[in-house]
Amino acid sequence: MIAGSTYAVPFLSLNGARHVRTLTPCLSAVHEAIFGEPMKEAVGPYCCAQFVVQNTQIQKRPLEFYQRMMRMVDGTLDYDLCAPGKPARSTHCYGMEFTWHLVFGEAYDPPLRQDDVRLPTIQVRHGTREA
Repeated sequence: MIAGSTYAVPFLSLNGARHVRTLTPCLSAVHEAIFGEPMKEAVGPYCCAQFVVQNTQIQKRPLEFYQRMMRMVDGTLDYDLCAPGKPARSTHCYGMEFTWHLVFGEAYDPPLRQDDVRLPTIQVRHGTREA
């Protein structure tokens, strides 16, 4: 799709597994630090942080937005949003895993891949090949 210039989806997770819809105090604190407002509802994104995103989606947010996110994970914060004290490991980074799709303009609970009308239908044929 990318090579043929037919790919037009602004954000697409590259993983197949989904997180269970989640709303925790830690995740809400990370969301508020990123977006400046509390979470509106539970999120149910695809797992992990491998995705394809169009430049136009990235550029919709100012550089300062991304710099604020970077400070949350680069070890310069002296407090943890999710636990007392300085982060021993990056709980903020784990929280971001649940919010990347929001950063780039997707819904809190994105559709299942097979239900996403923005993606082309892929037909798979089963059976044997004839010689």
